[in-house]
Amino acid sequence: MRLARRAATAAVPGTYPRWTPRGRVRQRQESFCRQPWPRRHRFSSARWRAPISAHLLFSPPDCDPAGDCPSPEVPGRSPQEGAVPVTSDENKVKTMKVLELKPVNAVDHLVHPEEFADIDWDSSALEIFTDFRFHKPQVIFQGVSVDEADRRMRRAHVKLMLVVDDRDEFVGTVSAADLEEQNLMQHTSRDQARKDLRVVDVMQPRGRIQALEFSLIAGARIRDVVETLRQRGQQHCLVVDTDNHHIRGVISSSDIARRLHMPIEITRHSSFVELFNTIRH
Repeated sequence: MRLARRAATAAVPGTYPRWTPRGRVRQRQESFCRQPWPRRHRFSSARWRAPISAHLLFSPPDCDPAGDCPSPEVPGRSPQEGAVPVTSDENKVKTMKVLELKPVNAVDHLVHPEEFADIDWDSSALEIFTDFRFHKPQVIFQGVSVDEADRRMRRAHVKLMLVVDDRDEFVGTVSAADLEEQNLMQHTSRDQARKDLRVVDVMQPRGRIQALEFSLIAGARIRDVVETLRQRGQQHCLVVDTDNHHIRGVISSSDIARRLHMPIEITRHSSFVELFNTIRH
């Protein structure tokens, strides 16, 4: 009797006897389909996650390959009832438009900021302030020779550089006036030749530098800054943010003159030490 049942089952196309390996696999699959669906099911939508229902045993046939299936419709309950909305940026539709390009064959003039007379003496001092938040400061290592520092300044078209140490910390400033031949002669001696001078020997150390507070610059006018530079005899002035302990930027008299389209004369004040060294040499 058992042999006849096995022979009848084997004669049906597409079926396998339960005692064969394929038949055991098929039996386990049928047993699994009769079990309630596990808690981590495939019926999770990108918009609604409804509670699991025991009568949902198979995944809907309209699931996409990514596994995102529509929300199950539980009898007697709307999709919004008891469901938690899930928002995703991927579901947002991003609209883009193509901008029209114009030929540049009729355009031949390259403009510069100095050509725009949009500021005057009563404009805000922030207009002529070089903010290090948006402009990279010009720095130089303290161990660089004075000749190399002079070449770098000429190459960068600047007259002031911030001096840093081997830890990239600010230690002072060096200007084009500090690298003049007359000033370099004051630092030479019998034991130290000019070619041996370094930036650290001629720079203005951090302890001797006086700067403006950023909060004062925000409420000042250009004429106030120029008058301050004239009184101090400085071509440049650092701007610091004491609340955050930052060197925020720098103000240059040459930048102001270029933006205002007029010369600004500032006489440098010589200290007693500089006068004594000049007389001695």
